[in-house]
Amino acid sequence: MPASPERTSEILLRLAEDTAAERIAMADLAERLGDRGFGVLLCLWALPCAIPIPGLSTPLGLLIVLTGIQMILGFARPWLPGFILSQSVARADFNRMIAKALPHIARLERYCRPRWRFAASGIAERLLGVLMVGLGLVLTLPILGGNLLPAIAIVIMALGIIEYDGLAVLIGFITSIISVIVVGAIIGTALAVFVGFFRAIGIDL
Repeated sequence: MPASPERTSEILLRLAEDTAAERIAMADLAERLGDRGFGVLLCLWALPCAIPIPGLSTPLGLLIVLTGIQMILGFARPWLPGFILSQSVARADFNRMIAKALPHIARLERYCRPRWRFAASGIAERLLGVLMVGLGLVLTLPILGGNLLPAIAIVIMALGIIEYDGLAVLIGFITSIISVIVVGAIIGTALAVFVGFFRAIGIDL
């Protein structure tokens, strides 16, 4: 395990600049992830939801669920189904997303360093997989304003996995708990308004 791992921003820049093709194939992207593929994939899946980019939270949430399941099962490297590997993304769109996200990631990286590795690898990574499945399912829900905090929590934990920083993982875990509480409050408020509306028009649910 390297003493000074490649920074998350360096990995993302390498992925963005490592091809002259107009489109970046998912198969090529998966091949270049390296030994911290789970962290990089989680970061890539969550970034469009954290920025945010509208309309992507549901499919990306499902990809996060898939990644989390593989972490639970102890896969050494991420696996993606063929229909996803056959897809590609325009290099300009990918680079635009990376350029928008990098300043925020760079700020977080200032506080990241290899420490508390027990919380970022091994059995802890499998437990994180359970959390990723839950957060991924939350991201699939069409909740206005409900996707931002879960996505940020995933990005923070992904940074912790990539940088071998258990403290960042724990901070992301705390953020995820807060995000679930916020999403629960949003859902509860929406249900209360929904029930109140029908009661106001004489329909008792």
